[in-house]
Amino acid sequence: MSIRRSIKHLIEEGHNPEKERIKWQNELRKQGATIGKNVYLYPDTSTVDNSTPWLINIGDNVCFSKYCTLLNHDFSVCVTRRKFGNVHGAIKPIYIGNNVFVGFSTIIMMGTTIGDNVIIGAGSIVKGNIPSGEVWAGNPCHFICKTEEYLSKREKYQLEEAVIIAKEYFKKFNKYPDESIWDELDYFPLWTKVTDYPKEFWNTFAQRDNPLILKTMEKYEPKFSSYNEFLEYVKNN
Repeated sequence: MSIRRSIKHLIEEGHNPEKERIKWQNELRKQGATIGKNVYLYPDTSTVDNSTPWLINIGDNVCFSKYCTLLNHDFSVCVTRRKFGNVHGAIKPIYIGNNVFVGFSTIIMMGTTIGDNVIIGAGSIVKGNIPSGEVWAGNPCHFICKTEEYLSKREKYQLEEAVIIAKEYFKKFNKYPDESIWDELDYFPLWTKVTDYPKEFWNTFAQRDNPLILKTMEKYEPKFSSYNEFLEYVKNN
């Protein structure tokens, strides 16, 4: 079942993730949280510190993968409280900028500031300041590369990964995937020009991020003249 069909099925069954996301985020806003536009943070797959939600600050166009946690307090002070009798707080705000991706099962700790145009890899433990325009990952989270370098790597691996996907599909189903399957896998620019798709498709696709997508794709020259040419390449490599 495709992603689009899965979402349609859930909506028909009475479960609408988008409505639940908006409702939950509005509730957090009422409690003082700052949450921008196009923030993909869902109540059933994410945890936001509910002790002081007004210390959570998230910009626009931020995408959280499943099972991410925003934790702006540290209750480990309970150990020293019991041992020594001192009463101390441990709470700091979290700031996340614009156009940020946070990978699967990442924990963002109290006092963290993440800049704009940042990618955080899956499974990271993030604490401290992450500068704008960088890729970070790991436990503890550390610098990987600039976002411009990440773009170059993605461009380099597009063809290699598309070939692997097509061959794996052939192994499982004894045939190569239909072209329509690639619409949701984002490798179709390898053989697709902007003019090959109706403008409505690109307008809808661009809304996921920004109109820059359409402008960029208008200048993009595919590596193959057609999907069949790509499949021939797959068969011979």
